Amino acid sequence: MMASGLLRPGPSLVRGTRLDPAHGVARRLIPLLLLVLVPLVLLGWLAMQTVHAVQERLEQSGLIEEYQLVGPRGPACLRMVIVVDVSGSMSEFAVPRDRALDRLFTWLGTNLRSGDELAVVDFAEEAATRVPATDYRGARLTGPAGAVDGAGTLLLPPVTEVARLGATDCDVELMFISDALITDLPNTADDGRRLLTNNGVHGIHLLVPGDDMEISDQWRVAFPAAPPIRFDGNDADETALTLGRAVAALTGQRLERRPEPTNT
Repeated sequence: MMASGLLRPGPSLVRGTRLDPAHGVARRLIPLLLLVLVPLVLLGWLAMQTVHAVQERLEQSGLIEEYQLVGPRGPACLRMVIVVDVSGSMSEFAVPRDRALDRLFTWLGTNLRSGDELAVVDFAEEAATRVPATDYRGARLTGPAGAVDGAGTLLLPPVTEVARLGATDCDVELMFISDALITDLPNTADDGRRLLTNNGVHGIHLLVPGDDMEISDQWRVAFPAAPPIRFDGNDADETALTLGRAVAALTGQRLERRPEPTNT
């Protein structure tokens, strides 16, 4: 007969205390993994977007005359105001830009519809209207309007100049060709929206003539829905085609290459 007390009860098999260290490690690892994985996912998404943009630019290369707008449009007519930055930092792009604008005007003649309007406003420290708001079919590009350049490039003068173009029932869309080195950008997105609304503007867009141009962070703060669209501003063909893409975005249509004529 065994003496009592020689058999002692072992540790309980249902207790979870021995698993606590592993659980603690897991709890510490999960936030670390998230810190690593989330940026990787975002970087992967950004890389895909960049590749997509590059592929689109490669696929849509050539002359604007080779393309057309395709697809339905909404009921609203369009008043497209091309706002041209004529400050000193943009002077090297002036010649190819104006050549591209001249070709765009001709191209628009077969791609917009009755009731659409076109205007061009130059700006630097001050703003001046180069082409008044008119039926796009009658619009003609003239020389620079003589907008005064000075110590800074300002946003308020061209926006208020657009308001002076006259009343319209069309959606007013501003297409800036600029490096966005603008010193009076709104402080917040609400301020940006208020500025546009108070001057009868439906939307704003930014075309930047350089892949390596640094854009002010304040532009993204003021107009988060208008990210910069980059292109080679020294190439008149690419400038014109970029403007065509922007027009397609404004009308909600697609920019597609014209079908090759068939030999009969």
